[in-house]
Amino acid sequence: SLGMENAGFKPIFVSELNKDAMSSYVANRPFFQQNEDLRCNDIDELLDNNAATLKKVRNTLKDRGLLQGTGRKTSLDLICGGPPCQGFSGIGHRRSYGVDKQDLPSNQLFHKMLEVIQAFQPKIFLFENVKGLLSAKWRPEDKHPNIWQQVYETYKETFKNYTVRWELVL
Repeated sequence: SLGMENAGFKPIFVSELNKDAMSSYVANRPFFQQNEDLRCNDIDELLDNNAATLKKVRNTLKDRGLLQGTGRKTSLDLICGGPPCQGFSGIGHRRSYGVDKQDLPSNQLFHKMLEVIQAFQPKIFLFENVKGLLSAKWRPEDKHPNIWQQVYETYKETFKNYTVRWELVL
């Protein structure tokens, strides 16, 4: 987040699952200390009840002049997110060996990020994760890596109005 801010982006909403990370983030940003309604702890909060909270956030941003326009004519430059990566990390796997990766809810959060991007339609979006996503398989018996392929194809199919590309940054 700090890197994006140093590049000139101004955050207007934050969602962070880890309470300590959220506390640290907010403690260093007076805007979010004063605007509790522009932060949430879990993307599920945004999307529950037919995305009622997401709609409320969008309306709040518009009412405060932080968001103008709709659809592809929005003033929102960027949505940046990194769904939890523990299930794909090469270090510190936090998964049960008795459960396939596709059955772990945190490994499916890329679908929820799709919904947020669709709701706001920013000029660009950034999906960030770990290198292990490129070689991850849903089940141990799968012969080829298939998780990244599914994520990439899903984003390409869903966002036909965007140029979807990826790059490994080391």
